[in-house]
Amino acid sequence: MQVLETHILSNSEGVVTVEFLGEGGEKIAVTMAGSDPRPTYGDTALIDRAKEMMVQCAVFETVEDRSEQQSNRDSASPPSRTAPSHSNIATMMACGS
Repeated sequence: MQVLETHILSNSEGVVTVEFLGEGGEKIAVTMAGSDPRPTYGDTALIDRAKEMMVQCAVFETVEDRSEQQSNRDSASPPSRTAPSHSNIATMMACGS
């Protein structure tokens, strides 16, 4: 997704959402808890934190991924998922820059 616009929204509870908007109505929204101290650091820091969170989601396994891998091991078939390459991570970090 090519990022065309970035919006930062906040509510009265201090929850901040960074939206990355792309062509054709594509949107990725990252919501940060009001307890996160970073929202006071300014827009650039918020956008950088949102990018960090997206990379973490792409790199780290979910509970469902682990369950699927365990199921695959139990049935003696190879895992269906591989870790992203460093070039994919770098591309995600560059998103919106």
